[in-house]
Amino acid sequence: MKRTVTVVSLFAMGLALFACAGSSMGPQNADGGSTDRYVPQPDAPGASPDVLLAKRYRLTIVGWQQIALQQSQQVVLQVRLTQNEESAANEPVTFAFKGSAGDAALSTFTAITDSQGFAETTLTAGSILGSFDVEANHSRAQAPVLWAITVEKKPDVPPATAKLAGTFTLSNTFNITGQFSGSALADVLNLLEDFSDDPDDPGKFIVDLILDEIQSQVDSGIFNQISNLFRSLLYTETNKLLQNLTLVQNIKQIAKDLSDLARRFTIVSRMVSAAPQPGNAPMTVTHTLDRIKWTIGGQTMAYTFAQLGMADPTVSNLELTLSNGSNLAIAKHRFDLKFGAFLLVGLNSLIIPKVNSSAKSINDLLKGWVDCVSLGKTMDNATNNLIGPTIWQQGCESGLTMAGSYIEKQVLKLGTDQSKLEVQGQCKLTDQDSDTYYDTMTKGVWTGTFSLNGNPNVIAGSGNEFAGGRTQ
Repeated sequence: MKRTVTVVSLFAMGLALFACAGSSMGPQNADGGSTDRYVPQPDAPGASPDVLLAKRYRLTIVGWQQIALQQSQQVVLQVRLTQNEESAANEPVTFAFKGSAGDAALSTFTAITDSQGFAETTLTAGSILGSFDVEANHSRAQAPVLWAITVEKKPDVPPATAKLAGTFTLSNTFNITGQFSGSALADVLNLLEDFSDDPDDPGKFIVDLILDEIQSQVDSGIFNQISNLFRSLLYTETNKLLQNLTLVQNIKQIAKDLSDLARRFTIVSRMVSAAPQPGNAPMTVTHTLDRIKWTIGGQTMAYTFAQLGMADPTVSNLELTLSNGSNLAIAKHRFDLKFGAFLLVGLNSLIIPKVNSSAKSINDLLKGWVDCVSLGKTMDNATNNLIGPTIWQQGCESGLTMAGSYIEKQVLKLGTDQSKLEVQGQCKLTDQDSDTYYDTMTKGVWTGTFSLNGNPNVIAGSGNEFAGGRTQ
């Protein structure tokens, strides 16, 4: 797809990368970039082909790893298998007892992973008390995973059943894995991060992008000869400049921080039981999201949905089921939210000020890096005063504005298409003060999916947790 930008704007932007002391922003892939390229995880080094070809498999326990059961009680043991952090479907996972399991039983010893990489078996505790492990394994997994199981005596007299009532305020933390492939966020991250896939990068990537774009719009043999003649020199001069500045580091930090905003966040929510409900029967509540919080570089920011002009996402008639005395299962439910609006606020209020405290947007940041007036004079001198410094200055300014606007529009795309948070959970529900009303939800874990622009990422494993208590 050709980009609708002027030749002058593109050429000015390209030369700005090496001719000005406060240089450019990175690849201006205004058609959105490739959506099928690999996006490295935020804490990982840049992915190399060797790493991708290794097809590393990893098993992750979904839910609790240490489980206490009373005699004859059951629990579902679930794992997720991933290949290079993506779901590994149609793969066999084996389950086995480790240690003396007595008369405990597993419903299956081999399960095939579903489309999201999940496999499960049901453990039934026997009558024999004791402790043992259950192992899940895959032939190519980096390591097996283990559940620590304890079978306890079933009480002769069941404890009194407490009631669920009032409002529980929950802190829900999420740690999303996956690549967000195909989403607007992936386009932005690819645009910001694609600086190092060639020995001559970042200069080669930036210069080639600009020169190739001009060649696609100008049928000029003379320009082709000039670009081929100066291409290697442009690589060298661009890399000299970028190595002497913190530009590349700043752009990569912005990309990492933006990725962290989308992957690691806390949602404060309210779970309300309008009337007292006994725990020995299915219960229904209303679950409402209140605000989203992030912490980046020691700085914490929180915004409510109301602050961004949105109604609080709410799910009514959500079913809760209590088993084994204190194990609460929360049924699958979905929230629709405009997550892109939160990401853009986080980008402008939390990430960009880390790089330039006076900048409030990507456009502000780019204009702070590039002095377009000086650039116009430099470009005019470099081209033997053919078109005048004003044209180069205007090309610089329009190019930078276009680049910044593109990034912000891509982030906002996540808000025009509803993002979807679909989760189900389990936790410990307890009556701490023995007043026959439940007080706390602890050791909570969420599983499910988080979809951006219709592209789901699985929620599973450590970091997707919740806890809270009755506040009224």
